[in-house]
Amino acid sequence: MISYKLLAEQALAEGVQKLAAGTVVRDQQGRVLMLRRKQDDVLPGLWDYPAGYDKGS
Repeated sequence: MISYKLLAEQALAEGVQKLAAGTVVRDQQGRVLMLRRKQDDVLPGLWDYPAGYDKGS
């Protein structure tokens, strides 16, 4: 498994300014969890996978 620290260091060295992650969450019936973006967010109302970013980077 690749370490987060190594990936972050490589990305930042290449000029990446913000690190983010997303995931697909499925249940036993194969349904996928989707979240709807808030109206005051980027791309308001869009359905998206659970994701986030490191506000400190």
